[in-house]
Amino acid sequence: MMVEALVQQLRPLLGAIERFDRQIAALFRKHPDRPCLTIFRSGCGPGPRLVAAFGTDRDRFQSAQQAQQLFGIAPVTSRAANNAGALALGLPKFLRQTFHEFAGHSALVRLG
Repeated sequence: MMVEALVQQLRPLLGAIERFDRQIAALFRKHPDRPCLTIFRSGCGPGPRLVAAFGTDRDRFQSAQQAQQLFGIAPVTSRAANNAGALALGLPKFLRQTFHEFAGHSALVRLG
């Protein structure tokens, strides 16, 4: 009975997720950065997520390295108290995964 109750709760949720996916796809089709994000076939997943990651403030990042460090795809180094090393605390895992998927799409285009 518990499984049946859970399945009944999941059906409307799945419908809502599909509606969100359609709305995200429709908005992404109109986004001005879409051409440069779909060049590697990223429009099917990572493209909208990359738009969300970078946002609309073009001055947010002073360099590519600054963005890479925030997203967790480049090391952030520390030299405190004679201990040098890379830090990986508090990084946004969802955004890091987005860039990994984008890289995967890019590699598939080059190999394919």
